[in-house]
Amino acid sequence: MIKARPIAGSRALGEELLESVQSFRYPRSPPRYVLQDVAAMKARTEKEVVGSEALLRDIKSGYGGIREIEFRVQSLQLLNAGRFPFLQTGSTVAALRQLVRYELLPEAEDGFLEEAYWFLRAVEHRLQMREERQTHQLPTDPAEYLAIARSLGFADAGSFTGRLDGFR
Repeated sequence: MIKARPIAGSRALGEELLESVQSFRYPRSPPRYVLQDVAAMKARTEKEVVGSEALLRDIKSGYGGIREIEFRVQSLQLLNAGRFPFLQTGSTVAALRQLVRYELLPEAEDGFLEEAYWFLRAVEHRLQMREERQTHQLPTDPAEYLAIARSLGFADAGSFTGRLDGFR
């Protein structure tokens, strides 16, 4: 519920609801099993939502994808935001920056994760623009794959794959 926010209806009521679950969203003393629960949720997503055959092609929920960065950041928020209110944000990038600012994450890791996050988001957006629908799967057709690479400024598929693999 870290990313929960009011989006319709009474904003005041939505804010009241979030306030009522604040200790659940950001526990002061998280249970010891919280990281195991996060890992289990991620594994379940990979198995039931993405499927093992698509894990390498899925930019969002596959190996090294957007969700891996979000799970890492949110895990650190779950462990620390109850004691450090400055981590209580739904923004992945803002949380990354705060984690570094307060030395809960090494600065070099933040730079890498933020760069990877924005690169993967750019790939995701290009995929969705080409498909004209919400998708996160890299194309299997070489011509389509090359088109995605070129739309992101890469001269060829190999340089795009190298950059992508470096982040993933």
